Amino acid sequence: MLAEASEARRRGKLVPVTIDDAKPPLVFRQLQTADFTGWSSEDAAAPLQALAHDIASLMATPSTQPGSGSTATKHVHVSSKAGRRSAKRRVLLAVLLLVGGGGGGLAYQQQKEQAEVTLAANLLRGAVDIRQQLLKQHADGRDYWWAFLAKEGGKELLQRSTLLVVEAMRRRPSADAEKVLRDNLVLLTRPIAELDYEGFHSSTLAISPDGKYLATASGSYRDNSVRLWDAATLKMLARLEHDSSLESVTFSPDGKYLASTGSDNTARLWALPDGDEVFRVRHENRVITAAFSADSAYLVWCNV
Repeated sequence: MLAEASEARRRGKLVPVTIDDAKPPLVFRQLQTADFTGWSSEDAAAPLQALAHDIASLMATPSTQPGSGSTATKHVHVSSKAGRRSAKRRVLLAVLLLVGGGGGGLAYQQQKEQAEVTLAANLLRGAVDIRQQLLKQHADGRDYWWAFLAKEGGKELLQRSTLLVVEAMRRRPSADAEKVLRDNLVLLTRPIAELDYEGFHSSTLAISPDGKYLATASGSYRDNSVRLWDAATLKMLARLEHDSSLESVTFSPDGKYLASTGSDNTARLWALPDGDEVFRVRHENRVITAAFSADSAYLVWCNV
């Protein structure tokens, strides 16, 4: 430290500051010194601001050699009651960062900035790599997405990727990091609820216009029914049978009827909420879909 201080004095870049009762080396005792002995962070900030101003002025002026008669900086004398050691250390650290080596403060800031850029880039790269690994594992399509996350360990990978990109955004926000974060958040979505379908898969689902009912239709040869559910409780209200697998279910705009079509070549109309059959129409070929008019007065269907 003595060598660095001597070099700074030679170049006219030295700002002496004392933070305790220790005596400076003999060569420095004739220099005017800013006294921060006993200064505390709770004390007035003006002395510290004055010191920082003087340091900034010194860094903006050419170096002077001893004996030139020019003054490198003003000196501030600060006295106060007993202060905390941590505050003294912060003063000394600020002086070292700003003055040490002449331009050391600027170099330190540049190095710190570059380190942040590099770290953010590495975090983002890690997030992308994990996400690609996750999607590659799911490429087989053995199960639907949420089941893959829950059963195949994908959830942990996705969460890890998301945490990495969040940290990258915190350190160095960028458009690339934001895109990866948005894509990950979409993949993290999960179902609000799952309906118990007794092992048979549902081929289609419809929600009534008023949001009160759900209707699901089975596409399995083992189950040929439309199921009506209470949307609030997810309790099954009715089971509406067809003779073979279902193709579609559609609610009327007024919420009073449900139409279903099936590979049994029929289109059927059901009254809600009890599920009583109003009528059915049979065709020579399977009926694939149906639609109501806006006033719910008419029903049309399509068969192939």
